[in-house]
Amino acid sequence: MDMNIAVFGDRFKQYAHLVGGITLSELRTALQAGAVVDEVYEVFQGVSKAALSLLQQQFALVGKSDQLMCGPDQEAVPQRWVHKAQQSNVLISPPREAGPKRFEMNLVVDHHNEMVLDHLSGFHVQGMVLIEAARQAFLAVTENYLLPHRQGAYYFIIERLDAQYHAFVFPLYCGILFQLTDQQDKPHKHSYEADIQFWQNGSLCTLVQVKYAVYEAAELLPKEQALAVAARQQQALEPRCATAVGGLST
Repeated sequence: MDMNIAVFGDRFKQYAHLVGGITLSELRTALQAGAVVDEVYEVFQGVSKAALSLLQQQFALVGKSDQLMCGPDQEAVPQRWVHKAQQSNVLISPPREAGPKRFEMNLVVDHHNEMVLDHLSGFHVQGMVLIEAARQAFLAVTENYLLPHRQGAYYFIIERLDAQYHAFVFPLYCGILFQLTDQQDKPHKHSYEADIQFWQNGSLCTLVQVKYAVYEAAELLPKEQALAVAARQQQALEPRCATAVGGLST
C-alpha cells in the first residue's frame, strides 16, 4: 500500500522510524542537502505551528510546496483558553460545535510539551497526556460555550475524574469528542458532567468522564485562602509529616 512519508516531531523518533517515517530534524537536514525524495510528506504530531511554517517555507524555496501535506486542524488554541503559561503545553485545537452540547476538536502534541519532555515509553502517546488533554477540552468548551456569562475570573474545580483506556493512541491524527451530560447553574456556582472521548482510526481509544464545578473567583478565593492558612497552622502543630490516613510517618 502506497503511503505518504510521515513526519513527526523529534520526540516521536522511535515511532517515526518504526512506520517508515522521518523526524522534523531529519527532514530539514534532507532539505538542506537537496535529498528530499519525490514523495508527499505528511505532518503528524510533534510539529508546532512555528515549526510547520518554517518547514513550508523551506519546501517553497526548493519548489516542492505541493509535496508537504498537513492533516485536519492541528493548530492549537491560545494558551489562555486552557490556563497554561506556555503555548507549547497546549494539547487541543479549537472546539467546534457538532450537535447539542457536543463539541469536536483534535489532539495536538507539541515536541516541547511538558507532558512528553521526561516520560515517553514505547510507541504510544502516554495516558497522562490524554488526561491533560481532557482537562484542557472541558476548560476550552466551558469558558467559550457553556458559561452563561463572563464577568470576572473563574475557578475550575475537578470533583471526579475517571479514565477508561481501551486502546493505545499513537502520534497520528486523533479526534476528541466532548459531550456534556449534565449542567446545573446556580448564582455563584456552575456544575457540569461530561464524557470526553479520544478517537483514532474509527476506534474509541480512551474515555474520560469528569464532573467539575466552576465558581466565581471572588466567591471562592477568600475561602481557599482561609483553608490554605489553616492547613499550614495545623501542620505546624505536628512534629512530623501526616500521612494520607491521618497517622504519622517518621
